[in-house]
Amino acid sequence: MVLTAGAACSRQMPTAAEATAPDPLAEDAQNVRLVGHHDLQGRTALVVTTKSDPANGNWVYVGHHDAFRDDQPLLNPITGKMEFNGTSILETSDPSKPRLVWHIPNETNRNSRGVFVVYDYQHDGSGRDYLIRNSEALTRGDKAAGEEVALRDGEVDRLQWMVAKHYSLAHRSLGGAGWPAAGMHHALLAARALERMADHAARIALLAGKVDDLTEPQRESLRQGTVRVVEVLDAAVAALFSGDVRAANHTIDTAIGVVASVDALRRRPSSHRGGLGETLALAVESLSRTAAYAADLAEIAINQAIEREAPPTPPAPVARTAAREAPRGRGHDAR
Repeated sequence: MVLTAGAACSRQMPTAAEATAPDPLAEDAQNVRLVGHHDLQGRTALVVTTKSDPANGNWVYVGHHDAFRDDQPLLNPITGKMEFNGTSILETSDPSKPRLVWHIPNETNRNSRGVFVVYDYQHDGSGRDYLIRNSEALTRGDKAAGEEVALRDGEVDRLQWMVAKHYSLAHRSLGGAGWPAAGMHHALLAARALERMADHAARIALLAGKVDDLTEPQRESLRQGTVRVVEVLDAAVAALFSGDVRAANHTIDTAIGVVASVDALRRRPSSHRGGLGETLALAVESLSRTAAYAADLAEIAINQAIEREAPPTPPAPVARTAAREAPRGRGHDAR
């Protein structure tokens, strides 16, 4: 269920009568009032991202959990199909009546609780809108989903190749006498970090078929570590797109703690069957590397923001020398 709060969504202040009237649905509410809700077709959810501006309107993006109770899809009245939980998009111009306009389903029962949205992205010059959502397969043992994730690793490889190609072309256009603008350099570093994270995501995804080898306590340890790493990665991507230096610094501090806690899983004594096991050890290593690369993304966000705010550097003076005119009649033999 998604709730719309008066303080966040309503365009008008409540009347004195509304402000003093008891709200039977509120429990210890402070400075907000419930004005509307939506049942999201009965789909459980975690992350809720809101975007509101005059150009694009008022929208809510909801990341759903997997159907952990019965592993079954639910009916989507919009399409008339049974769909596994994914990502829901709601229009909230009238906060008292939020309207679900679309649901992006997963092909199998998996977790897509993370969702992030960027409007009019300018760092690559495209001005495009992006919706970024996650899909977790390992702790559910979803082998098909894992194989799909592994196949999509190639898409990130192509992204990194394209950024590197444009960077090289920009360098050549300067005749080898200089390097492209700092923004392109940051894009290249970010693409490399994403490419390496995608490699580890593919490695983790291919382990999904072996998750049955883990005991339930091992699964739970892996699940908790995965949640923390995904949260750090979400925060790093958000800082990269927004240029929020404070958020980026916080993300780096958090990532350091996440790396330490994930690494501790490898050192934790275990009496379970097979100890930590090869599957868990490989997954933990990739999770640790992913959190470290997320910290790299946050650091790129800081450097990018600092350079955007720095005053432009004045051009260096150009040395000029007087050109002597060649004596007429001697052509190219003049010295």
